[in-house]
Amino acid sequence: MTLGKDTWYCYPTPNIFTGTPDSTFRACGLTPRKGEYIRDILRQIGDGSLDLDHFKTYPDTESIISEMVKIRGVGRWTAELTILRGLHCADTFPADDVGVRRFISQYYRHGEKISPAGARVFAEQWGAWNGFAAYYLEVADLLGIHLGNNQNPPVPVDR
Repeated sequence: MTLGKDTWYCYPTPNIFTGTPDSTFRACGLTPRKGEYIRDILRQIGDGSLDLDHFKTYPDTESIISEMVKIRGVGRWTAELTILRGLHCADTFPADDVGVRRFISQYYRHGEKISPAGARVFAEQWGAWNGFAAYYLEVADLLGIHLGNNQNPPVPVDR
């Protein structure tokens, strides 16, 4: 975003992180291997061989996911969160995220655990906004907001 004469970025440029030592990644709770993956992806973005904006032209999120998981170090969980938070696709639901499943369990299922497949089925009720719903559940948890007395009836999801 440009404001006056200044340009502001939501994220740092890729070149800032390519020389980041493993100790910095470890301080963030990441393994040296994950740091290696991150540096490699950032090098690809920096040299233009990986164009994240190109994913915005894909017809649906599953197409984006199937391309992203071909990138070394990127699994479905990473792809879904990248699509949700980086590409702002509100219909991307990160069902493999343990925290998201814990939030659904806590807020809607009286503590009963839920599988990734069950979470995807449950999230269908949120329609095209299911990714944002997952995000706001996480924010509510971080802020200590509790949804009443869990008066929402449990929804059967493991078909």
